[in-house]
Amino acid sequence: MTPTIHCRLCGTVIQPATAERTKGVCMRCVRGPGANSDTILHRLIADNTPLPKVLTALQGALMETSLGVAQEASFKLQAEGIYGFWLYHHVFQYACATVFTEAGLDAVTRRYREQGNPDHTREMLRWSPCDSPHHLYRERAFGVVDTLFGTVERYGRSEAAEVEIHRALLRALRKIRLAKVFAPSVVLSLVNADHPPEEPYVYAEEFCEPAALNSFRTELGDLREDYLAHYRSGMPAY
Repeated sequence: MTPTIHCRLCGTVIQPATAERTKGVCMRCVRGPGANSDTILHRLIADNTPLPKVLTALQGALMETSLGVAQEASFKLQAEGIYGFWLYHHVFQYACATVFTEAGLDAVTRRYREQGNPDHTREMLRWSPCDSPHHLYRERAFGVVDTLFGTVERYGRSEAAEVEIHRALLRALRKIRLAKVFAPSVVLSLVNADHPPEEPYVYAEEFCEPAALNSFRTELGDLREDYLAHYRSGMPAY
């Protein structure tokens, strides 16, 4: 009697020949069934790779991808007047880029005005990532990065892993700065999806020239010193 073999990812029964060819994974999991494919891939990587190696791979992917996206933005959006490039994340669960341009700011300000929202002023929108037409810039380029973020989640959230991700994001920005991708006037920063203005300012302190930083602070308006101290104290060595 042929022994029953179950897929080691989803548990479904598979043929012995398939199990031998795919190392115990059913063809549905190999191909990736739509929305479940990422979860299956995360599980497969996590089952076969120690967390430190996943974090090392994530750092490399973040640095390479962020630099490439920054270089592309610098080339393709130069005529729009780039004034900011931020790495944007959500509690260290994904990462993407936001590019701020003067032409983009003009367009979004005009759109709000045409929609009858005069309260959305140019000054208020200037540093609003989600309002930038170039928010999630080259999102698909971060595909490998997002897969590795999802894989880290398979291990369960831990403070130690979040610190390593935090360091990787900071190293990615440092690499962009050292490569001199943008003009000194461009503000480089890191932000969480839900952030007060103090957060991008503290990270900008790490990566911006004094003149750009002074201008940035003026544009942000009044900042709370206790919030600034909080973000400065939470920044890991990188």
